[in-house]
Amino acid sequence: MRMKGHSYRSDEEESAAYRELKAQLTEYYRKGVKVSLGGMRMPVSAIARICAVKEEGKFMGDYIIDEAGELIEIRFDRVSR
Repeated sequence: MRMKGHSYRSDEEESAAYRELKAQLTEYYRKGVKVSLGGMRMPVSAIARICAVKEEGKFMGDYIIDEAGELIEIRFDRVSR
């Protein structure tokens, strides 16, 4: 069990969060949506791991749409307190 901030998450919970986020991001990627973390493109599996485990801080996704209202990019940026 790991402690981040004031909450406890088991390895199983982190693993489930990772799998769910990876599946979601993979689906978006397959539809042509760009996905980045901190301004850098990387595999969706790496982004999901970093965001789900939260060892490198907390990240929030910014969903970017075009003029037609179509999702074109998801930018994960570090959230500061």
